[in-house]
Formats: sequence, C-alpha cells, structure tokens
Amino acid sequence: MKSSSMLRQSLLYGGVYILLLLLTIVIPVLSIFSMVVLALPFFLFAAKHGWKQSLLFIALLSIISMLILGFVAIPVTLSIGVGGIFLGAALHHERSPYEAWAQGAVGYLIGIVSFYLSMIFLFNLNLVEAFQSMLDEAFQSTESMVSDMGISEEQLSVVQAQFENLPSMLPSVMAISSIVFSFITLWLGFRIKSKIEKQTLRFPPVHQFTFPKSVLWYYFIAVLVTWVFPTTEEYMGVVAQNMYTLTGFFMILQGLSYLFALTHHKKRSNALPITAVVLTLLFPYLLVFPMRILGIIDLGFSLRERLGKQ
Repeated sequence: MKSSSMLRQSLLYGGVYILLLLLTIVIPVLSIFSMVVLALPFFLFAAKHGWKQSLLFIALLSIISMLILGFVAIPVTLSIGVGGIFLGAALHHERSPYEAWAQGAVGYLIGIVSFYLSMIFLFNLNLVEAFQSMLDEAFQSTESMVSDMGISEEQLSVVQAQFENLPSMLPSVMAISSIVFSFITLWLGFRIKSKIEKQTLRFPPVHQFTFPKSVLWYYFIAVLVTWVFPTTEEYMGVVAQNMYTLTGFFMILQGLSYLFALTHHKKRSNALPITAVVLTLLFPYLLVFPMRILGIIDLGFSLRERLGKQ
C-alpha cells in the first residue's frame, strides 16, 4: 500500500515538474520564478518520503527530462531538485523551519554550483564570462548615448568598474541567492502542504528571528580583512569581499527582523517593517546601509533584550 502511494505521488509530482519545465521553456519570462517553483515537486515528495526515495526520484526525473528536452535537462533538473530535496528532507525529519531554511540554502548552493560547473565542463560555457562580454558590448554601444544624456565618462567608468567586479563576487551572489530561493520555496511549500494535508505549517514569528552573536564577529573580521586587501586582484581580497558581502547581508536581515520585534513590543501594526522590507528590495542603495547598521547595533548591544526589560 505504501509503495503504491509512493508510485502515485512520484507520477503526480514528476508530471507537474515536467509540465512546469516545458512552460518555462515555452514562456521564457517564467524562468525568473522557475528556480523556486520547479523545486516544489521535489520538496513535496521529499517531505513525504525522505532521502532515499527522493534521490531515486530525482535520478528518474533527470533521465525522463533528458529524453524530452535533451542532455542539458540533466544539470537543470539536478541543480533545481537538490534544493527542494534538502528542504523536504528537513521537514520529513521534523526539523524546525529555520533549520529547514538553512539546510535548503545549502542544497540550493550545491545545486547552483553544480549547474555552473556542469555548464563549463560539459558544454564549455562560462556563464560569468558570457555575462561579462554581454555587459562590455552594452557599455560600448551606450558610450555615445550617455554623453547626450548628460552622464560623464567618469560616472560611466565607475558603474562599469562595479560590474567588472561581479565575477569576483560570484561566491557571495550564489550564497545569497541560495538563501533567498530556499526561503521562498519553503514558504510556498508550507502554504501548499497546509492546503493538501490540512495542517498548519508556518515560520515562527519574524520578531523572534535572530542570528548568533558570532556572525557579528565574522562581519568585523571581514571588514578588517577588506582594509588589508582592498582590491579583488588578490585572492585574499576576493575572499574578504565575499565574506563581507555575505555577513553584511545577514546584518541586513537582522536589522529588518528588529523592526518586526520593535513593532511587536509596541503592539503596533507590521506595516512599518513590511514597508521597510519592500523599500529595501526596491531601493537597496538607500536602505541597505541603515538596515545593516541597525542589525549590527541589535546584535552588538542586545537591543531586543532591552525591549523585553522595558
């Protein structure tokens, strides 16, 4: 009975994945959301059946997708499925939502790195170099236009230099993307499982979320190393910049979480912290720095504990 149920679910979730994959190819705009949506069938299957059956499930789906779409479907399926399986397996073993989030982020990171490496070794395609060459062509074609728009060559060179540093920031970009993808997939998975199985699955209140104080020390260490190695031309400079970006991202999350804790303590509406989250996403250059400072102060001076004592 159990094996027949697993077979039905594997056929159902496998069919949903293939359908979503085909829709992503037919409608390219869906590729923006495909990383999290395509992982949901793997998440739901792994949450029900655990590691062993999920590994067999992803292997079979890789073969089926290859027969339909060609050899490139294998790294695509593996890179997407690993994150979903890591998330679902954490839920299957009754991990807490934040533990599942962390485990899913590791799975997504493994998937993203494996996809990047497979593109290089299997198809001789370096996605970063392709992106960089596309940017160079774009800058060359717009040099004549920016002068008419009143933008000086110095301003354009500053922007161009920032984009040229993107390849060196690839590790932190991958890590942050994994964290974001894992959270969105888990949130959507909770909603779907709650509907299907009539059970309540949700994250703990955001105001309870906080990083350990050790993360703050990692951030300060990264800041010091970036002062010693200010450029990304050296290996340690690349490591420092990536560590600084990643730990700085954690400080931003800490600062946004503190706003939720503050409004909860004051018994006010969550409109303020939700607005701060939206504005930080829309205008990062304006709000990333103050949110990071707020997170540093919260961790360093235990602002939430002071709220509780008031």
